[in-house]
Order: sequence, then C-alpha cells, then structure tokens
Amino acid sequence: MNHRFITILLACLFLTVVSGVIRGRMDQRWGPTPEMVAAADRVAAIPTQIGSWQAITLDQLSAEAVAMLRCTGNVFRVYAHQSTGKRVTVVLMVGPAGPLVMHTPAACYRGSNYRHQQSRTRKQIVDRVGNEHEFSVTTFRENNAGDRLLRVYYSWNHRGQWQAPAGARTAFAGVPMLYKSQGATHDIADVDAAETFLRDALPELQAVTMNETQR
Repeated sequence: MNHRFITILLACLFLTVVSGVIRGRMDQRWGPTPEMVAAADRVAAIPTQIGSWQAITLDQLSAEAVAMLRCTGNVFRVYAHQSTGKRVTVVLMVGPAGPLVMHTPAACYRGSNYRHQQSRTRKQIVDRVGNEHEFSVTTFRENNAGDRLLRVYYSWNHRGQWQAPAGARTAFAGVPMLYKSQGATHDIADVDAAETFLRDALPELQAVTMNETQR
C-alpha cells in the first residue's frame, strides 16, 4: 500500500466513525443528552392553567407511542374553557426530529376510528401577544353514529418559532432536537376551540422551547 491510499482509507474510516457518532447522538442511541433532558423537564412544567383554560386531565402518551416517537418528554392533556366548557386535547413533545416529523395526525387518527374529511392546510395564528406562528390543520370524521368532526392543529419548533413547512422532513433534516405541539377538538365553529386555545397558549408553548440563555 502506498501512503496516499492509506491516507484516503484512514480519512474514510474517520468520516464513517464521526457520522455514526453524530447519528447515534441524534437518535439518542446512548440515551438523551443533558439538553434533551432539560427540554423534557420544561415540557413537563407547562402550566395547567392558561388564561381561561384549565387542564382537566393530566396524562402522558402510552409507552408504545413513546417508543414509536422516541420522544424524551411529553404531556397529554385535555384543557377546558372555564366559561364555555369547550375542550381541546393537547399533546406537547420533544425528541429527535425524524420520528416527530414522520408521524403525522393522519397516521394516528386513521387507525383509531376516524377517516380523513379535509386535506391538510396551513394556517397563520397570531397569539395573544402579537407573535405569528404557522400550523398545519386537518379535519377528520368519526366512523360511528355520531359522525362528529375532529379538527387537528400541529406544528414543530426548534428555534423558538412554531412552523409547519410544506416539506417538513427536508426542513428539519439534521435538527438534533425538535418540539411538536398538537391540539385537537370536536368543538368546531367559525373559530374553533383549538384555534382559540392556541391563541391563548402559544406564548407558554413558545417559552417551553427556549433554554435559560434564550430567556
């Protein structure tokens, strides 16, 4: 072997090892990073009272869902408006980007007695302090006698702003840590309960995504 070949071989081995380490860190192969653990703690601390909305159930995703999504932290709650009684089911997660981007509401609700009623649209929502965020919105219908509609809003965040890009897999490729928020409601009107909740809650949801140096 000449020296040039050996140099190229060593360079290839080095790049292989480095890419494996990077991929392992992104997939949490050796456990969550300290940054991911801190983010999970912030997710768990989301307020149970947000304006006129009170959490009436405090839960987490099932072990099967956590394993599939590989999320480090999550909350699964139902918030009810104290005046109107309208309810919104809210899920907030943090973990590696890949699984959180690939698993959309369509994959979830189609397998749980719902069918797609309306294709995904993108909606700008201005929160109560004037910040603008982008969410994907899709509608399902129950496969039973009630035949109720369910509207779902979902978005991702990795730099302090909630986004719903058309090509989410490409947009978030290589992102080491990603947040996902999802709100769903049967209380649909001109302005449905999920959108009303998000207008009130987005400042709190946005704060969760910011570490101490960003506050």
